[in-house]
Amino acid sequence: AARLYQMWQRLGIGDLSGVGLQAESAGIVPDPANVAWQSIDLVNRSFGQGVAVTPLQLARAFAAMVNGGALPSLHVYSSVDGEPVTVPDPTQVLSPELSATLRQLMVHVVDAGPNYAEETLIPGYVVGGKTGTAQIWDTRNNEWMPHIYNHTFVGFVGAERPEAIIVVRIHEAQPEGRGRDQYRIELTSNELFRRVALDTIDVLDIPPLPAGVPQQSEEPSVGVPSDGPQVDATAAPMAAGR
Repeated sequence: AARLYQMWQRLGIGDLSGVGLQAESAGIVPDPANVAWQSIDLVNRSFGQGVAVTPLQLARAFAAMVNGGALPSLHVYSSVDGEPVTVPDPTQVLSPELSATLRQLMVHVVDAGPNYAEETLIPGYVVGGKTGTAQIWDTRNNEWMPHIYNHTFVGFVGAERPEAIIVVRIHEAQPEGRGRDQYRIELTSNELFRRVALDTIDVLDIPPLPAGVPQQSEEPSVGVPSDGPQVDATAAPMAAGR
């Protein structure tokens, strides 16, 4: 439990991001040093159940996971009253080797499954990410909402390296079916990610991979800009100056 919590802390999960927005939430991330975890807590929290994180935290942590291990400093404005805002340099929280492994795992997730690939991949670009499905607690009835979920996708898109981090959420999605192979929703979170990613490519003017270069490479190369990744709450550009 302590080891998992320490990794969360390294990735900024459970802490304010410092983005400069009022009323930002730190999420709900129990510290096992204050309240001992039960065995089931460790099992559930290892895949995200029993904790609550913000989209900003997801974007920031995911950036560190795929950009070479550097946790970026978030900001939503470049100046105040004409004075430039000083943004701290990124903090190295993961080894470049671990980041490369995590990045390739995220590529594999969307590349290996036929449904994932069809709904997520973009010709000419490297894409990686992961879906999430969360139950919703009904505070009025003090129980989980039946057959209603929050669906998320956090991922990256780029050419020769990740250029942007994108987090999307579909709030209170209601699937059409409940049995095996019958679970369907009108719009999946990875398809929504793909739509946002296409617009992001257009806005940031990200060129596709050169002809002859594999779209989903075994080891996509990611460099960490010397002045750090730039991040915002919806689509987070990871190249300096974008």
